[in-house]
Amino acid sequence: METIDWDQLALSAAERDLAGIVREIAARYAQQRLSAVAPGDTHIDTRVDPRIDPIPLDWRTLVAIADEAEADIGLHARHEAWVLARLLRLPGDEALRRDGELPSLDAAVDLQWPDAPAPAVFRAIVATFTDITDIAYDELAADSAAASSFMPGASALLSSAPAGGSACPA
Repeated sequence: METIDWDQLALSAAERDLAGIVREIAARYAQQRLSAVAPGDTHIDTRVDPRIDPIPLDWRTLVAIADEAEADIGLHARHEAWVLARLLRLPGDEALRRDGELPSLDAAVDLQWPDAPAPAVFRAIVATFTDITDIAYDELAADSAAASSFMPGASALLSSAPAGGSACPA
């Protein structure tokens, strides 16, 4: 007879739930970054091109997303405290130090820790940001392909239009 590891099942269910919550929160943060308008800029659309500049994930954003995920009331209602303690545990200062110094909040996130695995919440956030960057790149490529295939002669037609008028001879 097979023994069921109920603790592992509880951890797996909570990790899936946490990943869904993190996905929603991280998508909101990433969307804000993709459509951020610089102060004093009069252009409405100043999007980041993910081919050139991937959506940056710094420690400030990572901790903010982790805090929001940890504060989710539904997560606490659906899972026991010991399960959440294992998933949401944050590393001590020693695990985060590089050359004796803590990283700046604006520094890029590096989860390569030699002595301890990264918390599940951090891994979920990094995976979500990676997925969002990939999706944004795919959408950008699809949009540019659609724009170039739509009315192939349009650019030549528009370039020959007189200033202030249309290129139509009528």
